[in-house]
Amino acid sequence: MSDVIYKIRVNRPCRLFIDDEEVMILDENKLTKITLPKGEYLRKVVAIDNKAIYNEAEIILSDASKLDSITLDTTGLKEAKCKALPKDEFQLGNLMYKAIEDGNGVAVAKYVDKNVMEVIIPEEIVCGHYVYEVKEIGNRAFESYIKLTSVTIPNSVTSIGYGAFMFCKNLTSVAIPNSVSSIGSSAFICSGLTSITIPNSVTNIGIKVFSGCYDLTSVSIPNSVTSIGDLAFEGCSSLTSIIIPNSVTSIHGWAFAGCSRLTSITIPNGVTYIIHHAFFNCSALTSVNLPNSVTMIGDGAFMDCKSLTSITIPSSVTHISDTAFPKHTKIIRKE
Repeated sequence: MSDVIYKIRVNRPCRLFIDDEEVMILDENKLTKITLPKGEYLRKVVAIDNKAIYNEAEIILSDASKLDSITLDTTGLKEAKCKALPKDEFQLGNLMYKAIEDGNGVAVAKYVDKNVMEVIIPEEIVCGHYVYEVKEIGNRAFESYIKLTSVTIPNSVTSIGYGAFMFCKNLTSVAIPNSVSSIGSSAFICSGLTSITIPNSVTNIGIKVFSGCYDLTSVSIPNSVTSIGDLAFEGCSSLTSIIIPNSVTSIHGWAFAGCSRLTSITIPNGVTYIIHHAFFNCSALTSVNLPNSVTMIGDGAFMDCKSLTSITIPSSVTHISDTAFPKHTKIIRKE
């Protein structure tokens, strides 16, 4: 967080100092909100009548924390120490959390009831008088929550962990907010998922992220994505079309293998190598557009694409594996 927030109440009118500069008068018994830039701290509070002086006593908050309330009384300044989060998982409401290792917020660990149908993840939690942002959905947080049909992910989340929603077979759609920059491998192996929108903040679609999403009919890949990982959309047998943006420079092995209803594909200009088995068993594929950037077509890249009767290979291609295409496919060399 860029700022730290204090809510201060005093039992008599006081002057508030930040370092040696007086910044405001605090009214008696009125809760006053103070927002300070990261790294600054309260230095002293001096009573208007000078009968009580809280001098050189520091209140310092960590960069990731907000203090809920400080009470100053006539006996002296009560220091606000940033209470560390538990090292192990801890429960607030129906969700379990775990502190992120760098101390900057918390990760959702799991929901206490595996029969839950709807989950709303909050943007922040209050623990020990401090407010922490919910920054991550942890590894396998909702794995095999088979009754889960809906999940709300807040804009505070930047990372979705490995297998976070794996085997949530009744989860049909997910809105991933623009704050998310990282999606872990196998995060959405959900057979019932029908649509997904990947935000512009994501640069890499990792290993098996949407593997086995049999009901997935549409997916939007933003221009921010540069890499599509191994088995990323493997087995998405209801996917009829997909637009791979020009930002993509690498499509890894088995990335679209088993997409049996995919009829056409355009490879973007930045791709130089069609990796092994990238489009294996795309049995409905009839059209492939290869750009001049491609130089190599790997083993089994289009193997078992039964409907692919011909393909035009650009002159830039210097190597084609013997098993790249079905034997019946006519290869036309572009001059």
